[in-house]
Amino acid sequence: ALRHFRRPDAAVEGDRVRVFTPEERAPLPLTIHHLPLCVTFGLHSFPGSDAGDASPGKQVVIVDPTRTEERVMQGKILVTASSEDPPCLYGLTCTGGVPVAP
Repeated sequence: ALRHFRRPDAAVEGDRVRVFTPEERAPLPLTIHHLPLCVTFGLHSFPGSDAGDASPGKQVVIVDPTRTEERVMQGKILVTASSEDPPCLYGLTCTGGVPVAP
């Protein structure tokens, strides 16, 4: 949405700021230098089998979970990076109580 937004043009005239209507001057696009890319991974852990053995539970990772999946997921990893070349990692957030294997 920000890439398609157009703001009204403005000019400083003396000690006043004049904002032009779209009919007077064409609206201008926003200057965006870097476009962040956010990806959410939903973590789900299911218990092991009921056979009495010590088998580990099953772990499922869902990329870009829906609202319903977010309500039941037990953990979340949010990765934020730039879409520019070379890519740059802005942030990495891990929440919840599901251990993640290396």
